[in-house]
Amino acid sequence: MNSTLFNHAAAWETAKLALKNRLPGNIFDQWFADIHFADFSDDTFHLVSSDLFAGIVISDNYTDIVEEVLRGITGRSVSFKIEREESKQASDAEPELPLSFSSNPVPRPVPAAPAKPVAPAEELSPAIRRQNTFENFVRGPENQMACAISESLANNLSDPDGTNPLFIYGPSGVGKTHLMHAIANAAFAKNGSARICYVTCEMFTNDYTYALSQNAVHEFRRRYRNLNLLLVDDIQFLEGKKGLQEEFFHTFNELIINGCKIVLTSDRPASEIQIEDRLISRFQQGISADITPPNLEVRIAILLRKAAMKHFDFTQHPGLLEFVAQNITRNVRNLEGAVNTLARYLEISNKSSLTPADAEAILSNLLHQEESTKITPEYIQRLVAEAYRIEVEQMTKKGRGRAEIAFARQVAMYLCREVIDITLSAIGDAFGGRDHGTVLNAVKAVTNRMTTSDADRAKIAQLRSKLNPSQSGA
Repeated sequence: MNSTLFNHAAAWETAKLALKNRLPGNIFDQWFADIHFADFSDDTFHLVSSDLFAGIVISDNYTDIVEEVLRGITGRSVSFKIEREESKQASDAEPELPLSFSSNPVPRPVPAAPAKPVAPAEELSPAIRRQNTFENFVRGPENQMACAISESLANNLSDPDGTNPLFIYGPSGVGKTHLMHAIANAAFAKNGSARICYVTCEMFTNDYTYALSQNAVHEFRRRYRNLNLLLVDDIQFLEGKKGLQEEFFHTFNELIINGCKIVLTSDRPASEIQIEDRLISRFQQGISADITPPNLEVRIAILLRKAAMKHFDFTQHPGLLEFVAQNITRNVRNLEGAVNTLARYLEISNKSSLTPADAEAILSNLLHQEESTKITPEYIQRLVAEAYRIEVEQMTKKGRGRAEIAFARQVAMYLCREVIDITLSAIGDAFGGRDHGTVLNAVKAVTNRMTTSDADRAKIAQLRSKLNPSQSGA
């Protein structure tokens, strides 16, 4: 490679670093991580990707930011063009497909691609985090079953057992996503030719939406239906997407028939996701494993492991380990964030040791988030009762009551389901001993009302904004 090409290749790598800092992590990992420099001519960066959709998505949605970054690095106006990098294993007899996408594309339909071998895991799933393994996953009684089943599945992809699908559920920040990446890494280490795809439900949705818009559903199905292992994070986001549920249903069936292992995560059991019954039954046909927030011993183990990675020695800070472990209780990500924050503060301060009082000030934001998780059904009932100008007792006593009271009760149940990590039965108990079916119907009713009434949607969104937003997702 001559010096000119080398400089432009370096410019593209610099541009990728800049884009990684400016774009959401899942967007960069899904679309940009696999883009490589090929050539530079006529003020155009010629780039390649093994993913058909990357060229479509970037050209349609991110042209301005890519060209702005390239202009800042090169000092002049340049464009880019992304071409499909064909698999080296593709047959010589296979016709060449006109699948290139430039920053000034000419609208035209994308022809359906013939069936061909799917790229290996690194090309299919650039979002897989190589650092997330079973070895560095801190185990405890709250995640022991989920971890053991995950490890067994990763080591036995080809075995026709009952672990299909594996459905892992639990609240945000308890390690579900770490396990997904650990499964992918272990499976790939066991079999380097395994076809593995990890996506979030949002990524799957985006892929399907662009496939429809580009007349490329055949390519979408080739991508997702010719696998040995499919891992989909946050499957609860299928809620409310009827067309996507239909596509996922058929994808799921074909993969099961072909012997592909499927792993799904959710913030709730399959029975509590508002999706088609036939999908729920399929999600329940394998093994379900729940993960709950870690106990004190596990939290301490997590903190010590994260601290070791940051070269942060808790023994030099008396009382600090116990303070953090006792005050950050629900979310492993917050434990990691606490270690990162304390380690960074120690680097930039003149302190040689940190006290619990120091930590309380330094970690005030994380501690506030923890305090916000203590929202109770009773608190939500009071908030909703005030908003709808009724008494709390009117929502909790037996009987349906007036229509406005019944709807306020449904709104309160809906918010409890969205905000608090408790079961449907526990929510029903808080509303006068109603059963979980009543709570499910309330959630459905409010969801439907929000799609048809702007006023109700705005009012419920305002109530939701008064509660801790970190509790709504996995």
